[in-house]
Amino acid sequence: EGGAVRQDATYLITGGLGALGLQLADWLSAQGATHLALLARRPPSPAVAARLDELRARGTAVAVLRGDAADRASLDGALGRIPPDFPPLRGVIHAAGVLDDGVLFDMSLEQLERPMAPKVQGAWNLHAATRDAPLDFFVLFSSVASVLGSPGQANYAAGNAFLDALAAWRRSQGLPALSVNWGPWAESGMAAEAGRAEQLQSRGMDLLPPPRALELLGTLLRNAPGNVTVMDAQWSAMLRRMGGRVPPLFSEIASQESDGEPKPAADAVD
Repeated sequence: EGGAVRQDATYLITGGLGALGLQLADWLSAQGATHLALLARRPPSPAVAARLDELRARGTAVAVLRGDAADRASLDGALGRIPPDFPPLRGVIHAAGVLDDGVLFDMSLEQLERPMAPKVQGAWNLHAATRDAPLDFFVLFSSVASVLGSPGQANYAAGNAFLDALAAWRRSQGLPALSVNWGPWAESGMAAEAGRAEQLQSRGMDLLPPPRALELLGTLLRNAPGNVTVMDAQWSAMLRRMGGRVPPLFSEIASQESDGEPKPAADAVD
């Protein structure tokens, strides 16, 4: 089945030792992955090392690669440390990311570039470094911020918009690519870590439960749509906040809301 996780493969996760990366590692292992390569800029903490030992106890070989995807030499060095007995690399999930919020007018160049580097340079380096690998999937963890915008996060939104464009370009070249504009995840991910649940709910979004988000990721890998937005949207609250400035993307949803048609709690918007 196209894009399905297979046993004779190695899967690379960037941001692999973060809360989200570890969720993805657990999920890939549960899907049958036998070899994982987790890229991170820092060594694992004792708590993270214990999580990795649990994965290994379940029969999944885990290699921790120290490196920075945004630095091509660092990335190449890290990929060169994938153990030689690991099977070929067949899947990449680029989940690395950082935030540095601020009003664009007052933003320094360093602040502008900090969230963009792992998205723009990191994704491009991964594309270049794995272009000749027999990949079944190349997944970019983008954000709903590049679809809806996000106050104080122009730098982050721009970086994620690059991921969406890169996915489209890769597919035009006959290469696998999926960019997912995720809404905020519960329990893991930057929104949860920054304690932004109430702020997001006021904008019409609830946090995505990780099991449901991962289930959707599995569906997307099998169907490989290229670019999709996944969020737990409370449409009436979101549209109220937009006032009369409804983007064309949501015009049909706005029309249905005004007609009083019920909506599912979780929506995927192509």
